[in-house]
Amino acid sequence: MVEVLTRSYAVTMRKRDDRTFEASLSSETVVERFFGGERLVHTTEAVDLTRARDGLPLLFNHDPDEPIGLVQGVRVEDRKLRGTLRFGNSRRAQELAADAADGLVRNMSISYRPIEMEPDPDEDDVYNVTRWEVLEASITPIPADPAVGIGRSYGDITMENEETTLHLSRSERRREKRAREEERRRVHDIMALGEKYDVPELAARAVEGGWTVEQMTRQILDEMERKQGPTPNPMGPLGDLDMSPREADRFSFVRAIRAQMDPKYAMRECGFELECSRAVAQKLGREPQGLFVPLDVQTRVMSVGTATAGGYLKGTDHLADSFIDMLRDAIVIESLGATVLDGLQGDVDIPRQDAQSTAYWVAEGGAPTTSQPTMGQLLLSPKTVGGFTDMTRKLILQSSPQVEDMVRRDLAQVLAAAIDRVAINGGGTNEPVGILQTTGIGAVSLGANGGPPTWASIVNLIREVAIDNALEGNLAFLTNAAVVATLRQTAKVSGTDSKMILEESELLGYPVRQTNLVPSNLTKGTGTNLSAMIFGNFRDVILAYWSALDLLVDPYTLGTSGGVRVIAFRDVDIGIRHAQSFAAIQDMVTS
Repeated sequence: MVEVLTRSYAVTMRKRDDRTFEASLSSETVVERFFGGERLVHTTEAVDLTRARDGLPLLFNHDPDEPIGLVQGVRVEDRKLRGTLRFGNSRRAQELAADAADGLVRNMSISYRPIEMEPDPDEDDVYNVTRWEVLEASITPIPADPAVGIGRSYGDITMENEETTLHLSRSERRREKRAREEERRRVHDIMALGEKYDVPELAARAVEGGWTVEQMTRQILDEMERKQGPTPNPMGPLGDLDMSPREADRFSFVRAIRAQMDPKYAMRECGFELECSRAVAQKLGREPQGLFVPLDVQTRVMSVGTATAGGYLKGTDHLADSFIDMLRDAIVIESLGATVLDGLQGDVDIPRQDAQSTAYWVAEGGAPTTSQPTMGQLLLSPKTVGGFTDMTRKLILQSSPQVEDMVRRDLAQVLAAAIDRVAINGGGTNEPVGILQTTGIGAVSLGANGGPPTWASIVNLIREVAIDNALEGNLAFLTNAAVVATLRQTAKVSGTDSKMILEESELLGYPVRQTNLVPSNLTKGTGTNLSAMIFGNFRDVILAYWSALDLLVDPYTLGTSGGVRVIAFRDVDIGIRHAQSFAAIQDMVTS
């Protein structure tokens, strides 16, 4: 929530009649805030007068329960905010009007909301509020002196000038000085982030809200995630046509394949599928290699070709709705809480802070050494994942309707498994870099040639993340079935009848998930077939998608047998926000 600020100003009100006075409401006087000097820019572009169109509320001492009139004709004039005070008919309003007429009431104060601010190019530690909204004006009996105070009404301010610190000891004054220096550094760093990533309103909110630089960095990341990259598509996620459930059910994956095999069939039977593909192409700004499948349909490609892979589905005598699917590796990364960015267009640069500012202890009269945070970027760019399946012509022409669901389900598993595999252990050659190959993750070693798991090694996995201040978010263990089986047979204390390392589905309160996409064929020294185990905050895994599913039918490769090859592509990248959010054992002996 943006803090509403107030600023007092001593004025001489010019009487127009018994209830109406001309007054100046605010000026460009620099006032001291806790972060340094603040100047309200008074131009028509800077001041938002939306709330003043029908008259600004006139209050007493900023008390919303004590309205005393209106301020009319609010305007920016000669670098000041001016208006006409019109007092109401209440007894309190009449008393104040009489005091104003006698010159006993001279002080005005406004409430305002800063929207954008930036460092003054000519004055150190002064920040210009370049956009702000005026909320109300008040008669203020005891204003803070704008030359030395924060500019709020008496009782609502914390003065930070020499007079209020004379009673402090020398060490207390030094602490006060260090606190002011740290505050100025915080504001400087936040404003620099706001300028670099073009979020001045967010920076102003962070400064006024007392955020740390780390909080500001996380907020920038969250803002960019909500926007889905620096160039979000105004039409919504790419490939998403906002189809109703009935429309999504109408889209047939099999008809889309047949449409590319037979143009006459396409014109006769596939108008809906072709129209959907054209709509997706328009949103993407490019044509498909074959035919686009909308994200609404949630379709993927299937690998069939032989009877055992799909041929047994054809014909009316088979129970296709009771089809026995193959056993597959579990898909886990997204379910573990990974951050998903969909509908991206251009490459994505996500800001992050790699190192923080440094605090220094200094002698009396000394100044701290200048320091600043180190900023970095997480770069994401599309990389293409593809798969193909061979399907007989007879299968496409004769399969029962249930084939549609099996085609979608199989393709979903094929591409999702490929994405999960690289998220865990991608090597970076034509594919993203995964967790296990990310430089800087914590490492727990079990020996020169690997070794069996121990209770201490599990504890140390968590320690590696904790010592880097990353023990937060969607924390979990991830490993393969061989490791899970070994942990269930390994005692916490060797040579005793104590409990096994893993007896439930949790370790030390954190869930344990398994998939055989976690490698079990690693090597170290003379050790082979070693397994990995990961612990960390899976929210810091970013899955970024740039395209809908691009479906291409190749009728030539298998043309002599009348079959077709169905090829599917999708553009994706994977990034790790903080390497310190993860730790891994990569040399575990499981047999």
